[in-house]
Amino acid sequence: MKVIVTDQAQRTQCYVCHKPTVDCVCHHCGRAICSDHRAPDRQVDSTSLKFEFTNLGLETPFQMQAGVHCKDCAQRFHTTKRSRWIAGIIILLGLLIMGLSINQNSAAIVASIVTQIASQFFGQDWQSYLLIPEIQIASSLRLPVPVHQVLTQSLLWVNSFRTNSALLIGTAIGILLILLGIIIWVFQTAQLRKKRRRGNQPPFPALPNIHSLRVEESMNGEIRLDSSGKYSTGVNELTGSLTIQQEFIDDDRNRLDRYCKKYRIRRRERIPLHAGFIVLEGTPNLKMQETNQSQVNTLPMVGTVGEHPFLVSKVKGGRQPPKRQWEYSWKYIIVQNNTKKFSLPIQIIPTFVPDGTKKAMSLVIQVSPDADISQSKVIVVKKLSLWVPNRLGNVEADPRPVVVPSVQIDAIDQEVSEIIWENIVVELDKLDRRSTDLYISFKNDIVPNAKNEIEQNPVLYGELWLDFVDWTSSGVRDISLFYPWGEKHKVDSIQRKTRLTITFGLHLASLLFPEPIRDERKFLNGKGVIPDYNFVIKLTKAINERGFYVKHIIENRPRSSKLGAHITNYFWDVAGRHYEEDEIYPIDFSLTITGEEAHNHLDQSKTQIEMTVQGIRTQEGMHKKVEKFRDELSAIIEATLAEASASGPTDTRNPESDQNT
Repeated sequence: MKVIVTDQAQRTQCYVCHKPTVDCVCHHCGRAICSDHRAPDRQVDSTSLKFEFTNLGLETPFQMQAGVHCKDCAQRFHTTKRSRWIAGIIILLGLLIMGLSINQNSAAIVASIVTQIASQFFGQDWQSYLLIPEIQIASSLRLPVPVHQVLTQSLLWVNSFRTNSALLIGTAIGILLILLGIIIWVFQTAQLRKKRRRGNQPPFPALPNIHSLRVEESMNGEIRLDSSGKYSTGVNELTGSLTIQQEFIDDDRNRLDRYCKKYRIRRRERIPLHAGFIVLEGTPNLKMQETNQSQVNTLPMVGTVGEHPFLVSKVKGGRQPPKRQWEYSWKYIIVQNNTKKFSLPIQIIPTFVPDGTKKAMSLVIQVSPDADISQSKVIVVKKLSLWVPNRLGNVEADPRPVVVPSVQIDAIDQEVSEIIWENIVVELDKLDRRSTDLYISFKNDIVPNAKNEIEQNPVLYGELWLDFVDWTSSGVRDISLFYPWGEKHKVDSIQRKTRLTITFGLHLASLLFPEPIRDERKFLNGKGVIPDYNFVIKLTKAINERGFYVKHIIENRPRSSKLGAHITNYFWDVAGRHYEEDEIYPIDFSLTITGEEAHNHLDQSKTQIEMTVQGIRTQEGMHKKVEKFRDELSAIIEATLAEASASGPTDTRNPESDQNT
């Protein structure tokens, strides 16, 4: 079995269950967490956990209860309760052993237990190491009678101790266990107090007002149209930046005073500052530059208090108040991989204007048919510069441009004039508005008769600066903001923009043979098909499913026929287009759907469809492509008509039929 490993775009998800929904983040490490996998309080010391952000004025306005923690950070910074439980168990065990040793009823049991344990370590004769029998001493030493009596009494006392030695050892073990438990308890309590004071001290939680959040991306590319009509595009560089504009308020300064008092801090300049997290949702391929990012698509807003004069300075007298604004930004590179290749979402198409001359041309700037720009509603042509040879003479254009004569361009070895258009707005939410046309006419022919002139000046060069509003090329779907303690909060609005910078070269030879190809065909259906909205919806849905783009559907209101009110006439106009691979010019089609509905005799209803297919031939194979497209579209129409005829007509004036439809 062959295994292919491909790069996948990283996305933000819960670190435990990998759910794409992010409800909070760990305020220590920035891990994304869903609501089901917060660190449970029973695993950590709840007092230590809540201590981090208490007494800072965050409880009432922000409903802050405690900082959010992942499981690892909770165990690392707040696991002290378990150690104190162990210390308590050791103390109780020591008290139990002491109690059993002192009690007369249980003394024999304790002595037996201790004797068995000591015998395992020291052998069965372990008590012989504690004393010497008095008989051996009396026989080996010749002492006076008084001394012998004193020694004998002492040895008798030692022999009595021999019977109670096990109980004394048990008592000693109990005392040692109690002391050990007390030491562990005191040490852990001191550690807890230290963590509460300084060890778990979080950065200062700043909460400035957010004025704007901007995502600005830049796509640099090029477009080339060669002499054979082959159209090619390329993307050279993809970069972007994320900027958040904020303003500190007086509450931040007051919160800093509470923070310093709580953690007993005198010098404020070096206090670390944290204003929260920004989480990029979706599957963007981003590589951040110069950032302390530790988690995928999670960006902390950090710094120091000393970087912001408003927080550390006091306003006295008539002095100018310190700056409150804080702009925080990240720069990134959009990475292309095997699974995601970027292409230009814009096409630039030149064509001759069919006015019988070769002195006018149309420059069409349109959205690429395969570009997913559903988020964007407006594109703005900020600037379009077209450099044309001076031999073309005076220039007239619509919209009216700015013409700069005799401009010297390093990449062009001739004198050219620069034609400039600026601030052309295209509203994409309007029907059939995915392009804008620029009409240009010259005094002289665009393509001169002399062949050598064509070879010397074959290409029109230019640059295009265009903005997509509310669209990002990286795939950032949404942006979420989180407080410094990890909870999520609302974002009022996000400004998105992608700036396209395109250099292009359009070969004039590609305009030499733009020959229209037109093919018309009519379809007549005898009886039984009503051309109402149900039929048109089925037809356009079938066309879209085959990958053909339907641009617009226009309906003339149904009217009663002159033959009588029992007959209703219909008229529809459907238009669309299809792009072939490596072709700059699309294949356009239009459908004129007419017919009538006979309400008294539905089987006598009829539909007529007139289809027009046309294209522009720049290559020899284009004519065959138009014919192939015509046959495919014909098959779709015939199949839809046959299906409608087989299902039978339905009277559109019947309310029940409308509900069933």
